[in-house]
Amino acid sequence: MAPTVKDNLRPIPPASEICYFLGAGFSAASRYRLPTAEGFLSPDALIYCCNALNQKGTIRVSDHPDLPQLLSRLEARYGELRSLDLESIMSDLYERSAGIGQPWSTRDPALVDRELPFKASDLRRIRPDGIPLHPAPEGSDLGRDYQLLLLYICLRLRVPEGRDDECPLVQALLETQRVRDSIVTLNYDTIIEHHRGQRRDKHGVWDPRVDVLHYYLGLPSPGHQTGPRMLQQVGVEGRGFYAKLHGSLNWRSCPRPICPNHWYIESTDRPGSDAAESSEAGRCSVCGSLPETVIIPPVATKPFDRFPKLRLMWLQAFRALSRAPRWVFIGVSFAPTDMQLRSLVRAASEDWFPTGIAGVGQVCVVNKGDKGCHEAADRLWECLSPRVQRKLSSEAAGIATFASIEDYLGAVQSTDGHREPDPVC
Repeated sequence: MAPTVKDNLRPIPPASEICYFLGAGFSAASRYRLPTAEGFLSPDALIYCCNALNQKGTIRVSDHPDLPQLLSRLEARYGELRSLDLESIMSDLYERSAGIGQPWSTRDPALVDRELPFKASDLRRIRPDGIPLHPAPEGSDLGRDYQLLLLYICLRLRVPEGRDDECPLVQALLETQRVRDSIVTLNYDTIIEHHRGQRRDKHGVWDPRVDVLHYYLGLPSPGHQTGPRMLQQVGVEGRGFYAKLHGSLNWRSCPRPICPNHWYIESTDRPGSDAAESSEAGRCSVCGSLPETVIIPPVATKPFDRFPKLRLMWLQAFRALSRAPRWVFIGVSFAPTDMQLRSLVRAASEDWFPTGIAGVGQVCVVNKGDKGCHEAADRLWECLSPRVQRKLSSEAAGIATFASIEDYLGAVQSTDGHREPDPVC
């Protein structure tokens, strides 16, 4: 078990950086109460909708034309909805429709009248739980449900877009940060972009990290005025990163492998983007295909070859962790299926420069309640290099835990007043 110490935030050098790592628990703690992986699937949940007049709002999942049937099939295949974990379902559907299990079956195993060892027709039409089986039409497949599940995820997490309010908790956290700090997120939602957009519209406050993220997305550009140069330094002195490692609700790509745009990501929030709510308004400029949302399933192998820019973002996350003397993991569960995340933390901890400096270097876990903190800290501890484990055990009494974002913000208010402010431009 990981050694932990509660509410013990130590000062860092005034000019140094902090790396914030955000998981689903961060969005769940916000005013929007976005769901975590457990309990994500519900026919009574609110999802985002937009009408023909571009008016944004919400409806129940049960009112959608396709999603209720999806949830019924998922429940028949995996069990009671409220007990299901979204990441496990995503991983299984992806592996069986696009990964190693693709050749196993071409029909829906949740509904198809499968051949059983006995021949009696009255028995073959009954499942072990006594519910009659109704054969599904030929061509039903897991790939269809995987795409519908992505749609469900997008619509459920886009609910905050229909609101013009800010979350005081999220805004308070963002206001503690300096531009040199980095924000790395595993979440698909756009809460950070939503808040930065609100602040820019109301107060003229902008975040260069979000602008740089948009700068790196999109097609390669031959000119430095419209896009990044081919070769340049990943890190820029004095500015942190904003990296989304698992994709985003507002990222699109062309689904056709033969299309040159298949390898690239376009953000619908990027300045100058023509993407709109209507599917007809956003088409691939080369082949005319409807775009797909770039959401990366929590599988062992991330599709870096499909989206090369994701490799750059994971490199940015590594650089951010390597140079920051304080790591703050907020609402991160460290799911065992996400081997890339665990490897990223281990690699960064092996190169972590504060390990050679006495009294410098702290790892913080912010989660819901003491139990949630200890569970996340134990999983995180397994990812740290032995050198960092020894340092944390001997100098800092282990991982600092905070049972809520409010607890962490309170510690920041009393500890980080000495930090140097951002330079005035």
